[in-house]
Amino acid sequence: MATWLGEQIAADDRFDLAAPVAMGLVCFRLRSGMPPLGADAAHQQLWPLFCLSHSSGGRFTIRAAIGNIRTRQRDVEELWIEITKS
Repeated sequence: MATWLGEQIAADDRFDLAAPVAMGLVCFRLRSGMPPLGADAAHQQLWPLFCLSHSSGGRFTIRAAIGNIRTRQRDVEELWIEITKS
């Protein structure tokens, strides 16, 4: 599921993977030069719904850790839909 999410992010011109997808962890951010589209605010709204975390050391980066045994592909697809709504 993390691989699938990483593939979606890599294929979308608005985002960059901040690190290789590994062990269910997907780190991504808006591409340089993209208008922030309220990135911090928009992405912060996702955290309560999907338990995302972030790093802001230089550039705001979102971390999606997919490791709960109850997580389904459908959950990850819903996350992607919410991410791309912004």
